[in-house]
Amino acid sequence: MVKCIVCSCLLLAISAAASAAGPSRIVCEGKYPHHLQGVATDGTNIFWSFTSVLAKTDFAGRCLAKVERATACGHMGDLCYHGGKVFVGVNNGGPGGTRPGDEVWVYDAETLVLRKRIPTPQTIFCNNGIEWYGGYFFVVGSAPADQELNYVWQFTDDFRFKRCMPIRSGKTLLGVQTICHLKSLGRMAFGHYGSAPVSKGKPADYVFFVKPEDLVQPPVSGIPDSENPPTIETCGSESWHVSCGILELNGVVFKALTSQGKDNTWTARLLPIAASGTIDMDNPALTHHAAHGVNGVNAPSATRDPVPEKVTERIE
Repeated sequence: MVKCIVCSCLLLAISAAASAAGPSRIVCEGKYPHHLQGVATDGTNIFWSFTSVLAKTDFAGRCLAKVERATACGHMGDLCYHGGKVFVGVNNGGPGGTRPGDEVWVYDAETLVLRKRIPTPQTIFCNNGIEWYGGYFFVVGSAPADQELNYVWQFTDDFRFKRCMPIRSGKTLLGVQTICHLKSLGRMAFGHYGSAPVSKGKPADYVFFVKPEDLVQPPVSGIPDSENPPTIETCGSESWHVSCGILELNGVVFKALTSQGKDNTWTARLLPIAASGTIDMDNPALTHHAAHGVNGVNAPSATRDPVPEKVTERIE
């Protein structure tokens, strides 16, 4: 009952915001070789991560700049903006589905010039996306298929590893794909490819929420936070398809949709949540990943402690 009330309040807030003045649809100009992985904004422009292409548009969708990277080993994921830079989660692949070389790539937000590549060896389940909140970066990724937990990795502003926190989310297909702080709703949203319906007749959920302040709670006194991270509880979920991106513009929450044309190229657009319904069963990116997994393989299935052993080491 509490969960239903929370979700109903979120929907009412989104509907009210969407009815205010603002764009009702933003179509990204151009066609791209791969599907959309995430979106971000600096308040003036929108940044679109198309797997192998980073594009920058204005709020009308007009392309202002774009840059391409090779996809031989992996791809770009979800992204965020902070301090004049665009931070992109990049998973570089590896044998057997391992993630030994995942990174965060840092681009100049004005020119899209690549400024830095930051290794994130702690994110062993695939570096799918990144968000900035409360003075920290938070990275999300895939998760073992047999687990009821997802994970979020916390880094300082200069990318020193702080801790890996389990999220009691229940099983999700291929972990978490997108992450976004929804300021007007006071929630951190985690988009994914789907979870099992909790009751007959209810659609599967495709996004869960946590309270963002829970992600920055201080450690237990006298114990390094990397050794005793909190387990994060969710505070609701919804059936919005936001695995390709979720964004807030002027208090309106948008979801990103991506489509493949007959020429095998991809396009993308943003629609307000309230105007676009709650579920999109024909999401081609969802179908693609359900069939092929991440880079052709599913996340490794394993029996693990709540915090994976390899991510408890702290970089000083």
